[in-house]
Amino acid sequence: MVLGTKAMEVKPPAGCQARGPRIINVGVPGPGARRQLWRRAWRDKILPALVNFKPDMIFVSAGFDAHKKG
Repeated sequence: MVLGTKAMEVKPPAGCQARGPRIINVGVPGPGARRQLWRRAWRDKILPALVNFKPDMIFVSAGFDAHKKG
């Protein structure tokens, strides 16, 4: 399973839709957003998908697609 998050301000929301049962991209609020929005994304989409998949191992990859404001 590949589960990714994309900042809605950086990537278009249309690119954040599920692409199959094992490839899930979730649009999340960017920097400065309220904590409740982040928590809702994790509670409603990310964690349920992860729990349902029942992984034996989890790899975390973070910060490889960094961007700067223009």
